[in-house]
Parts: sequence; C-alpha cells; structure tokens
Amino acid sequence: MVKGVPAASEEPPLAKPTLAWLHGIRAHDTRSALHYTARGELVYPAAALVVVLGSTPDNAAAASSAPARRMRFYGQHAAAVTAIAMHPDGVTVASASLGAEPAVSVWNPTIYT
Repeated sequence: MVKGVPAASEEPPLAKPTLAWLHGIRAHDTRSALHYTARGELVYPAAALVVVLGSTPDNAAAASSAPARRMRFYGQHAAAVTAIAMHPDGVTVASASLGAEPAVSVWNPTIYT
C-alpha cells in the first residue's frame, strides 16, 4: 500500500455521482453576479450552474457555534450562465445562459436541494 493512496475496494462506484461543493464564480463578464435570497442565501453563477449557498446548522456546527455551509445547484442550463436577476420578493430568480439558442429560466431557489 502506497501512503496517501486509498486501498482498492470491491464496492461498485455510485451509479450517478452527485456534486456536493463547487469552488468558483463566473463574475468576469456578469453584471450583478451575486444576490441574496429572502432567506439570506447567496445566489451566483458558476459555469453552467447557478449556486445557492446557504447556512444549514448541523450538530457539529451547533456545538462549535459556527454555521455549516450547504450548496444547492440549479442545473437546467446547457451552457455558461451569464446573467442573473433576483426579484424584489427574494424568492424568484431569473438566470440566462449563452449558446446558439440562449435560454432564460425563472425559478425558485427554495425548492432545489
């Protein structure tokens, strides 16, 4: 066994990997790239996704008094998201992407898990 290399496993891989965390933001060519929801979550574009970053306390975080961060993703765009707008209600988001047939989506960030 080589140090730092996990041992071989007989377990099959996950049928469909899931994204838990994404580092980065597309802000170099996007105006108003960062928004807050009514619940205090951040909404911003990253590649073809829109990230919803919120605080979700868990047992370990509650014990240390530091909130845990949780990301959710809106992944209905086929190309890079280049525009985001937040309705004044803080619940409705519009996001638009690049492409031969650019798409604009209107969605609610509270329903994406």
